[in-house]
Amino acid sequence: MLKKLLAAGVLAVGMGSAASAATVIFQDNFDGEGYGLNQGLDNWAVSDGTIDVIGTGFFEIAGPGIYLDMDGSTRNAGRITTLAVFNVVAGEAYSLAFDYGKNGTGAETLSFGFGGWTNSLALAAGSLAGFSSVVYNFTASVTGQTSLFFENSGGDNQGALLDNVSLSAVPLPAGGLMLIGGLAALAALRRRKLS
Repeated sequence: MLKKLLAAGVLAVGMGSAASAATVIFQDNFDGEGYGLNQGLDNWAVSDGTIDVIGTGFFEIAGPGIYLDMDGSTRNAGRITTLAVFNVVAGEAYSLAFDYGKNGTGAETLSFGFGGWTNSLALAAGSLAGFSSVVYNFTASVTGQTSLFFENSGGDNQGALLDNVSLSAVPLPAGGLMLIGGLAALAALRRRKLS
């Protein structure tokens, strides 16, 4: 009997894990944006400065495609915040992925955050060749409505480059471990009664 209960628990954990794949809730590769200096964006509000939309054939710095220079051409680095607003609950898990590079040789800091979680990426002095990719897994620390933001620290018209932003919700397994614990406790109680 105990073997059957444990087998059912393992099956439930397997089903819970299979059903808990990450769900993309926001993504933007900026390919629909028009090139321009000190430009607005389709999916983001630009505040606290300006950004440039650059890429293939227009200030192509880090390779082909369309991407953002987070320090626009006004010597006032930009902050972008998603126009979409998301309902979050403290303790929910998320994954943020993006590509970054650097325009110019000065040191830069690219800050970002979502759901009360914030982090930053220091880009040392010197040029980066092309883009690098990063993924951050984190837990929301606030409950309510929130947006994703990115912000550059510079002010010299050459900033962090940003592309391929993706934010995913990562659901926790559907109670599989609790089920195994409960089944084991029931088996122990039954064994005790039979003794």
